[in-house]
Amino acid sequence: MGAKSMNKVRTAVIGVGYLGKHHARIYSELERAHLVAVADIIEERAQEIAQRYGCAAYTDYREMLDKETIDAVSVAVPTSLHYEIARDCLLKGISVLVEKPIATNLEHADELFRISREKGLVFQVGYVERFNPIVSYLPRYVDAPYVIMTKRLCPFVNRNLDVGVVLDLMVHDIDIVLSIVNKEAEEINAKGISVVSIHEDIASAHIKFKDGCNAYFVVSRVSPTGARKLEIIDREKRIILDYMKKELFIFDLNGFRSLEHIKLMSSEEPLKKEISFFLENVISR
Repeated sequence: MGAKSMNKVRTAVIGVGYLGKHHARIYSELERAHLVAVADIIEERAQEIAQRYGCAAYTDYREMLDKETIDAVSVAVPTSLHYEIARDCLLKGISVLVEKPIATNLEHADELFRISREKGLVFQVGYVERFNPIVSYLPRYVDAPYVIMTKRLCPFVNRNLDVGVVLDLMVHDIDIVLSIVNKEAEEINAKGISVVSIHEDIASAHIKFKDGCNAYFVVSRVSPTGARKLEIIDREKRIILDYMKKELFIFDLNGFRSLEHIKLMSSEEPLKKEISFFLENVISR
């Protein structure tokens, strides 16, 4: 399947709840995609989304995989189901965009990547924060970070409670920090407490990297207010990024003199950018 032989990518979504319904909407909007079907264990929800976007509805994703011709699928189900469903799709020869985190353990994640490589398929993980337009400005200013602080606070939403807040939310910040530091971790310390689930709902972590950089993480999914911020202390400057406001501040190290300020007014949807990137990879292989 190459760019010359395929006009549109035949897509499907497994799980059309809180986030999956947006995957379905975006596939229906993109010129390079043809939304073939959606699957959800709640029949009413599957039927509603299918009628809205003119595609087939299933309550059993396996039946959908057997009956429909699908090139690429979004998997937006609870994390505990990621491995089984993504594996079934890959073994059927379907490229997969799975919402973060990849799986509940490293062995399952490694197996999914192995299968995708062996079959020559695209296997992408939905770290949507990478597609926040303000993040693309970071490489211009980050030189040699030695302290990084992240804060991600979210009001309680009754979803993703099958995993803790580290796999649910902190993975976004870990992903961004790893892209900045690009060094191996030397020491990791973390603590978490349970509030509304059997897993940690509030957590903090410290990662010391081999180059001497120290990264500190604070995350909560039971906060009364929302905040998503990143602060970096570099050689001669302090960088503050606000994901929610799409704003970037560059200060001197004292934090008093503003060296630069970027405020993006773009209404471009990060999830749409992420899915478009996925489709381009599927087309170009």
